Amino acid sequence: NCEEEYNKHTNYDGFKLFRAFLSTKSHLFELKNITRSVNMFRSEENNIQIWKIHSQPGMPAEILSGPESEKKLLKFFKEKQIIYSTLIEDFGLQMRVSGETLRYELLDEWEDDILTQIEDFDLGKYHRYNTIIQYMKLITKNNPKLAKYEIIGKTTELRDLGILKLGYPPFNNKTIKPILLIDGGIHAREWIAPAVAIYTINTFINNPKWRSLLDYIDVHIIPVLNPDGYEYTWKKDRLWRHTRSGPYKTSNVCGIGGAPLCYGVDPNRNFPYHWAESGTDPCPCSEVYPGPTPLSEPECAHLASYMYKNKNNLKGYLTLHAYGNLIIHGWNYAYRTYPDNIEQLKYLAEKMAKAIILEGGPALELVVHLMFYMKQLVEVMIMQQVWVLNILIQWN
Repeated sequence: NCEEEYNKHTNYDGFKLFRAFLSTKSHLFELKNITRSVNMFRSEENNIQIWKIHSQPGMPAEILSGPESEKKLLKFFKEKQIIYSTLIEDFGLQMRVSGETLRYELLDEWEDDILTQIEDFDLGKYHRYNTIIQYMKLITKNNPKLAKYEIIGKTTELRDLGILKLGYPPFNNKTIKPILLIDGGIHAREWIAPAVAIYTINTFINNPKWRSLLDYIDVHIIPVLNPDGYEYTWKKDRLWRHTRSGPYKTSNVCGIGGAPLCYGVDPNRNFPYHWAESGTDPCPCSEVYPGPTPLSEPECAHLASYMYKNKNNLKGYLTLHAYGNLIIHGWNYAYRTYPDNIEQLKYLAEKMAKAIILEGGPALELVVHLMFYMKQLVEVMIMQQVWVLNILIQWN
């Protein structure tokens, strides 16, 4: 996550996506060390990103590598006799073709749409952050008895952190309606998460069956929890993951002299409960840097403050990520550590998975039953959910 000195879009031409089967814990450790050493001095061609990895050997890992770092990666595969395959030959080309342009710069030229009516909002494409805010404001304007747009705080770069609250007034003043909170986009590059959050808003507004639920519950949706990082993926680096705080000094914690200043924090790992204990890296150039202190990121602090204010009503929480067909329950800061309601959470996850499949969606792995999956997935580390479960909410 080091700040590039050139003033242009990060180029991923020639990058390859590999799938490798790491058969020993030593392989896992060495791959992480290679990634760290490369990314300390990352350039357009010298760049490794681990997209999927398990804490136990024998499971496939997916690794994106630039042309220069590819030499080091393939040497590692060869020396350790690691079986691998190439999933994508040219990631940059595929990314640009799927974006219907052969120029990276056109992402930045895709200006915010000026919405005057809700019908102009295209659910079939990705949108800039300001357009998403306009959409939520229009939803509120068109549905004043049902929707309310609010700002829960400011980001590092002083953008509004917007939330849309959906729900009909309670049947009487004594009724306290439970709240379901949904957020997306905490990791900047996961564009599909905000898109799903927006689609969820649209469905609650326009589907009578869904809308009828709002007599009994309130649904609060934050489509983009990391607006600064999200905008940075449009303007500079499509694969940026972190917030945009910093810069952070690296020389004392990264183990390599002369390291550059690095920017951003993994906001998913910035929550207080068991902060920085496992699945993180104190080096600010790491993709799993948890920040200098818990809740150092204003986005995380504002979410925490919102949750505390609503803790008596907040009964459910769903955070959207990509990629993988997984339903993951939080409580995973350590192996064989389970919440008291693990069986209930497993039952709920199974019902969710079946409902998705019935609607034509893919089969999902149920990672809620940590007895079977924790050993493989401890480093998924949805610490955002871990903190929420332990401090506030039973269902997340």
